[in-house]
Amino acid sequence: MRRLAGLSALAIAATTVFAGLVGMAPAHAAEGDLELVLAPENGALSRPGEALTVSGTVTNVSGAPVPAGTLDVAVARSLASRDALNEAFADPSTVSASVVGTVDTPPLPVLGSAQLSVQIPADVLDGALSGGGWGAHVVVTTMRAGDDLTVASASALVRLDGTAPTTLDVSVVVPITTPASGEGLISAESLEQYTAPSGLLTRKLEAASNPAATVLLDPRILASIRVLGISAPESALQWLEQLEALPNPVIPLQYADSDISLERSIGASIPLTPTSFLAALDPDNFPATEPTPSPDASAATTSPTPSPSPTSTATQEPTPAVTLPTLEELLAFDYSATDLAWPSAGHSTTADLDFAAAGGLNRVLVGAEDLDGPITGDVASVDSHNVIVADASSSIVSDAVFAVGSTDTRLAQSRATAVLAATATDTGSSRRSVVVALDRARSTGTDMAGPLQALTSLPWISVDSFPAADAVADAGAQWATAADDRVDTARGLLTDEEAISRFSSILDQPELLTGPARNDLLAGLSAGWIDDPDGWRGAVAATRADTAATLASVTVDASSQINVAAFTAEAPIYVSNALPYPVNVVVTPQANNGRLVITGATSTIQPASTQRVLLQAKAIANGRVTVTVNLSSPSGAPIGTPRYIQLDVQPFWETAGIAVIGALVLALLGFGTYRSIRRRRRLRAEPADA
Repeated sequence: MRRLAGLSALAIAATTVFAGLVGMAPAHAAEGDLELVLAPENGALSRPGEALTVSGTVTNVSGAPVPAGTLDVAVARSLASRDALNEAFADPSTVSASVVGTVDTPPLPVLGSAQLSVQIPADVLDGALSGGGWGAHVVVTTMRAGDDLTVASASALVRLDGTAPTTLDVSVVVPITTPASGEGLISAESLEQYTAPSGLLTRKLEAASNPAATVLLDPRILASIRVLGISAPESALQWLEQLEALPNPVIPLQYADSDISLERSIGASIPLTPTSFLAALDPDNFPATEPTPSPDASAATTSPTPSPSPTSTATQEPTPAVTLPTLEELLAFDYSATDLAWPSAGHSTTADLDFAAAGGLNRVLVGAEDLDGPITGDVASVDSHNVIVADASSSIVSDAVFAVGSTDTRLAQSRATAVLAATATDTGSSRRSVVVALDRARSTGTDMAGPLQALTSLPWISVDSFPAADAVADAGAQWATAADDRVDTARGLLTDEEAISRFSSILDQPELLTGPARNDLLAGLSAGWIDDPDGWRGAVAATRADTAATLASVTVDASSQINVAAFTAEAPIYVSNALPYPVNVVVTPQANNGRLVITGATSTIQPASTQRVLLQAKAIANGRVTVTVNLSSPSGAPIGTPRYIQLDVQPFWETAGIAVIGALVLALLGFGTYRSIRRRRRLRAEPADA
């Protein structure tokens, strides 16, 4: 870095500082001892003859106080390309720039911050940028304190000097999603929070009203509001009305923003979709509507003919039936198109394009980082397939839109403005169209609409529509994706869903289990997890634990015993059902030897109960028998794990008991007969003796 030749003492003296100390300001976890967050004001736009103000904060994130020092502001004369900007933002020390202003900085306590503002006179700035031309220039701020503490940060400005480039056509993808979770539906509490005046969905909807915006909507939001019926938060219902009134194009994402690349990798044959929301519907939330009576023409007669007084017969009005919304009604929306897929960044392949097409998704949006090769437009041809390309500027524009706080927003916006300017100048004289896709997973940003409006209103930006897949494509691109390390973990979710599908045959309405299982599966495959692998693994583990609990919810109770003390008997066992629905089970016992013949039974077990099921048993011989009791659904799907019951079969004790009792009865009868005979003989003998 060099100090601008001829920089007068007056120019330096004109540099001003506002260094109000803010004790215990929160740090931003930056590396190093100091964090510099400074950027040009005025939207980072600079015109000849205008002064420039660079302002922001310096924060002491070290563990020790920082002494007083100096802050230099420098600008690079040469125009910066997109690559040069990215390199400068990552490592400001690589930039050759001229110092245009210097200011003293106060001492900083641990975690203390100082607000700084540096004014650069117009003549000084014009001299530094003389001959640079229209375009992006790097701005470097460097702070020095003590003998060996030096920290630098880079922002940028766009110099509006000379001939402006050809207009850059920009289409902005605004994903309306919620933070990733393992739940197939968003709770009422979360919906109320997200749709509050400053809630996440409210802020995203405000940004979506930008004229350049194409909305990619997670259908889970629609379903989560509508399944609540009249119990849905009022703010959520109002938000839904505002969404429906939005004039911008709206295209659905996969449900829960599920990643089609991951769906394909774990073995799905076509893109997965919801199958039912019946389990989430409470009839009390969908009161029946009273039918409107049709007008009776005879009621309009002014002089009705009197008739004899008949005996009135009271008629009872039928109770209106409750009609629950269908799957289609819960997901319905007036979409502009329904043919787009957006796999998560870093894992797309040609197989994903064929997989998406099998589900009617003929347009696929991929990030520029997924491709190698020359890409100058918004559509590229890869392996004979056209894909829509989210420009590499998407990440830095997202930084500006989702930034928190005015200082961070100004820094991020200066960088995004410069990158968009460099994108326009990099195309030369040809007009270029780009798609900027905002980050689908971020949920910060107190004002998303403002920064986005500022960027799309830049003088060299023109609003463009979202491209069609058959647009003219750049040729020669190749995939640059890496292996997906999520597959093994995610495959267990699909295996579990298949197990639930088999298990659900115990219900009269299997969709009460299969519907939530599919929705939870899609939530577990959400692309929103891509930046939170630890959180994702925890959510998958929780979902799989819930599935295991469901599969173990219908069992033969451990207290079941089979006692056979006769040749034939009814042997009761007990079946427990922890589900909130009645289940139909087939009980199949099997003895391990021929001493016992036992037949099964079919029974309906009521919700959250344990019921007795009677089995018919027939003893063949005495001895020890182990009976294996299996449960299955009426369709034959195994339910739970077998229960093993050991017992002693002793039917011949019954025979012996009967014989003993019979002998006792005969003995008593014989003894009684003997006494009666003796008594009669004695009575006959007594008169003769007399």
